[in-house]
Amino acid sequence: MFDKLSNLLIIQIITEIEDNVDLVCLLLTCKHFYHNSSLKRLIRFKVDVRVFDKGIVSDKFTTIVNRFNLNSFKDILDNSISNQHIIVPPNKNYPKWLKDRISANNTADTSCVTTVFLNYDESNSSKQLDSLYKIPSIETLFIHDLGENSVVDLTSISSLPNLQRLTVCAGELNLSPHTSLSLTKLTLSLSNIPPQNAFISLKSLVYLKMDLLEEDNDQEEHVMDSLCLDLSSLLNLETFKFREDGFDEFTDYDDDIINIILPPSLKIMSIFSKRTQIPSGNKYIMPVLEKLYVVQSLLIDEKISLSLTPSLKKLVIYQCDEPIPSNLIPSNLEKLTVYRYPGHKDTLGLVVFPPSLTHLSIKGDYLEPSVRLPQSLIKLNITTDYLTVTLPQHLKKLVWTIGSRSKKIYPNLELSSSNNYPLHLETLNFYNIVGHFTIKVPPVTKYLSIPLYSSTKIYSISSRITVTKPIDQQSQQQQLWLPHNTTHLTCYSKNRPNMVFRLDEVINHTNVGYLTIIVETKTFQFTIQRLDSDNRNVLVLEKQTLQGGIITQRKTLNNQQQQHQHYDPIYIYLDTYFEIQPNKNITISGGTCDLLESQKNKKPKQIHKATFQSFLLNTYK
Repeated sequence: MFDKLSNLLIIQIITEIEDNVDLVCLLLTCKHFYHNSSLKRLIRFKVDVRVFDKGIVSDKFTTIVNRFNLNSFKDILDNSISNQHIIVPPNKNYPKWLKDRISANNTADTSCVTTVFLNYDESNSSKQLDSLYKIPSIETLFIHDLGENSVVDLTSISSLPNLQRLTVCAGELNLSPHTSLSLTKLTLSLSNIPPQNAFISLKSLVYLKMDLLEEDNDQEEHVMDSLCLDLSSLLNLETFKFREDGFDEFTDYDDDIINIILPPSLKIMSIFSKRTQIPSGNKYIMPVLEKLYVVQSLLIDEKISLSLTPSLKKLVIYQCDEPIPSNLIPSNLEKLTVYRYPGHKDTLGLVVFPPSLTHLSIKGDYLEPSVRLPQSLIKLNITTDYLTVTLPQHLKKLVWTIGSRSKKIYPNLELSSSNNYPLHLETLNFYNIVGHFTIKVPPVTKYLSIPLYSSTKIYSISSRITVTKPIDQQSQQQQLWLPHNTTHLTCYSKNRPNMVFRLDEVINHTNVGYLTIIVETKTFQFTIQRLDSDNRNVLVLEKQTLQGGIITQRKTLNNQQQQHQHYDPIYIYLDTYFEIQPNKNITISGGTCDLLESQKNKKPKQIHKATFQSFLLNTYK
């Protein structure tokens, strides 16, 4: 059918595909794309592949470059980064493969370049900026200072008329106040607050994020002269985020208050600084502000008044260590999150939740028995030893955490209507419950998050799921351990940098199509597409790095009952030790698996039985 379609129509179809997994399936199905040079030059992956991230080579880019096995996909990768240009100091020591990649990209035609990464070197800044200003097509610019507290001079940035997004990490930034820019997004990490007139010309700015880094002692006087940030002229600004280094420490700032004047157009505001103040009064009302993220002390000390935000729908309060006044929560609030310090009790005892509240998260310490949950809730996140509170009957999402001081062990968790649980719980998140327990999941559950039992060598979902014993062997082979509605599964492993996971159990005994595995702080997101009715052929793809391939399962005869066959086990080995095994953090294999726990830099010994057609990932045989 595709042979009869024009290239223009095919490109339109590919453009409208939003997921990389669907794109890979299409390209594998329509293999003549590989031989159509005009199409190959136009196809790009949907994933945002940045060569650099915060001044260093991104892990995602490194992984993808070193794991692609088919030349066809290498072409598509080249297309995906063809609009990127890298400017680095000539004496910077990078691996040869990266130098070759940078050289290839930078020698190509720059007329199509829309994104530039500049590792700023103050000693070579003039040459770097001259090179930068010769690319007027730039829309996104990342500048990262390689020195300490360098001054990045962008007073001639008007040479980039198409620039929309700018990110700068440096000591100071010079922008000409007379320059009219088309910037819509500006992200700054600076040692000093910019002068009051620094943003006057940025009339199109929609998003502004500013991180104030810790200043040196000899810069203190300069900072003291610039403790006012006037953004009132930015009438298109919708999102403002301000963070000060050390805000979570008990620092004495005396009277050094940072005054921030904001425009009435603001919709989202985030303030992580204990010495920030927003002037009160009708002149400073933010009539359309919907989301506010703030530390509690600013509200208690009235440095930020909620009376200025009549349209507030979502409020997130951090560092809550004092009782919240009964009249603090707005009557029309819909979403409330409170981060409490451990050991500070009765912070919520006085609070009267409004009837409009639908989302409530209480994090950091135990839920107080005196807290009465409103029946209007549809999402609830709580920390408690015993789930004895009466859950609202309209609840759709429950996140239950056991406190860090808890010694309670749960042998079994059964959620059903007989236990007074809501009938519409689509999301259950139990990954912060400790101990050896199993869960009987309600039939309606679609999203399930569980911790993996850490005392086993090979992680298995059967260690957490209550599985009814089947009548016969054939029923066992076809049995679903999770409800048919459960399509999204998240498994969490703590205290281990690597793990072996029984992937075949998810493939053959669940209807899960989206599997997330969290190892320490590293997240792997897999999609599972079963290509036939008996699960013989399965496409497994990691969404962030596009590692994966097609698994063809094989059956072996059961010695006791020759008439029944079972698929061989399939193991997925996940490793977060990038410094030991760079870019080889995912391995899929079949057969038997013996762990070498004492040698973390080695893969497990395996007997390879499953056939694995890999286009992005090498199997470990």
